[in-house]
Amino acid sequence: MRKPQQNKEFTIIQLTRIERTLVLVTPPVLGLILGYFIPNIADWAASLPWFPLQGPLELVASINEKWAVMVTAFLGLMAGVWLSAEAIKDSLVLKISDDEVILNIKKTDRRFLKSDIASVFLEGKQLILVGHTGSELARESYESTPAHIADTFVSHGYPWSSEGNPFKANSMRS
Repeated sequence: MRKPQQNKEFTIIQLTRIERTLVLVTPPVLGLILGYFIPNIADWAASLPWFPLQGPLELVASINEKWAVMVTAFLGLMAGVWLSAEAIKDSLVLKISDDEVILNIKKTDRRFLKSDIASVFLEGKQLILVGHTGSELARESYESTPAHIADTFVSHGYPWSSEGNPFKANSMRS
């Protein structure tokens, strides 16, 4: 296997700045709001006789201390920060050059040489790279638009299949 070239032009597909900002801001804000109002929400839910866990709900609803509300708001904020961090960590970053594809997810790079890729296609919300034997090299969920992903792979000269897995028809016949 040859060594990938250094200093090559990559097209990077990832969350846009706006999407990234929304992912980083929305869960903490919602967690803070939910945490702040949790005693009121628990009080409302405890008033519904059919709602489960009446005992714990009544206990939470009985907390009227300011410090307790601040603690639940802080815990909601921290839960939102954690959720945002996990969402960013789990989002796929594609780096595509004329020679290779790098999939970065969960702080791990997986490199695939163009010469090893027989087909690239989308199946639902998943990007799939297939090798020359018909086996999947990679399957990852993506966040970008399908057209943007297809255009980028095509512009770098990869074998794009808009019909899905080209090896699937061959395997069904055998």
